[in-house]
Amino acid sequence: MQMRRELKWVVLSAILSSSLQACSTYRAAPPEQADTVGARYLESSAEGLSLRLIPLAAPEAKTYLGIDSDGDKMLPVLVILGNQREAPIRIDGEWMSVTMRDGANCGSLPIETAISRAHRDGSTDAVMVVSTLAFGIPGVIATATVSESTTNVNRTLEEDYHAKKLQPAIVLAGSEARGVIFFDLKGCSDSDPATLKLRFTDLQSNTAVRSDIDLLDPDKWHQREVAEVEGDEAGGAP
Repeated sequence: MQMRRELKWVVLSAILSSSLQACSTYRAAPPEQADTVGARYLESSAEGLSLRLIPLAAPEAKTYLGIDSDGDKMLPVLVILGNQREAPIRIDGEWMSVTMRDGANCGSLPIETAISRAHRDGSTDAVMVVSTLAFGIPGVIATATVSESTTNVNRTLEEDYHAKKLQPAIVLAGSEARGVIFFDLKGCSDSDPATLKLRFTDLQSNTAVRSDIDLLDPDKWHQREVAEVEGDEAGGAP
């Protein structure tokens, strides 16, 4: 009887240990915490568009995406776009690119490729256990399928990345869209990113709207207040 009881405890301990290890393997903040990511950001306003851009360096990428962005040769950039024009605009991450210091132009990655690289990171094999809230954005007409908002669910890495990526969408006047673009640095260049090239389409005039953001201009960078960052970290994902 004693041996059987000890065996039960051994099996239970092994299951709990395995479960805890799996749950802690992939730890990332949920999509609705996008506003709390990063201590530094860029802002730009031109042609009726307001942009807040947060390039996710290694610490921020680990917090929000659960990856080592340097090791995976990706530059994730969180884009928050406000349409202050009178006409709707169309956005699509595939139209975006980043120019490096040496002049090389690196395009964006399809989300499936970004997911594949994240899996190869070696720390993202488990599901993420988070409490998610509704993540609908009024005024944005998504042109891709978006999973239903749920609460208290197990989100896999694939589901998490699809929820966080910048969706191809039509952004109505006075509305906002946000999401992550993954830029491909693998085999592109060993120098530092210099300019983000963002492209949109005005659906009323059917013309291109261009916005080039100089990453090397210190005047474009803003520091979030220390109290704000510390408060976000205190209430963020474990």
